[in-house]
Amino acid sequence: MHSRKDDSPAAFLKFLYVLISLFFLFSHSNETSAQSREDVFSYLRGLGNGSYLFGQMATWVHNENPDMDHSGNWLKKVYDHTGKLPRYGCITYDFHDDPYSDSAWNQGVKKIWDRGMIAGVYNFYANPAGVSWNDSLDINPIFATGDNPTKNNFYKQMDRMAANLQWLKDQGIPVVYTPFVESDDRNKWHAKQGAENAIRLYRLVHD
Repeated sequence: MHSRKDDSPAAFLKFLYVLISLFFLFSHSNETSAQSREDVFSYLRGLGNGSYLFGQMATWVHNENPDMDHSGNWLKKVYDHTGKLPRYGCITYDFHDDPYSDSAWNQGVKKIWDRGMIAGVYNFYANPAGVSWNDSLDINPIFATGDNPTKNNFYKQMDRMAANLQWLKDQGIPVVYTPFVESDDRNKWHAKQGAENAIRLYRLVHD
């Protein structure tokens, strides 16, 4: 474990967020896209000293269309108002409402990358207890050694997302992946029991 001056759960959660984002950014490119990976890295590395990266959520966790040319997509709204596209665009894979197919979300990310933006992927995992996104649950069964409905539900969602990320990798598209949106928002199931449990879930997805 790396030493840190601030060992609070909140600080470590931020640390894990950076780790998992960078992990997926640099692991989800194949050998033929090495130059693209280097381009993304070089761009991010050069953002300091007063430089900023402007990004925009293309879709959130409702029914926004993942196609950036659709009038309901926030990238389209930004472009229509400013005549410019942001440098970073992010698609949310919403497994709670499931308003679109995985293919539609994947194609939305691909179009973001093809248009020259850095692609981001958010995940909104459905409550693995089979209840609402803002209902409480005991997350301990997710980490149990044997099978149980909560664990099976969560692992099924992880497998589903892994297949999507693998498809993006096969297309040579690096992404910045965030598995749990707003992990400090106690309204969401994955954050209701506090930072420690959110950290456990981050570690599980990362591993």
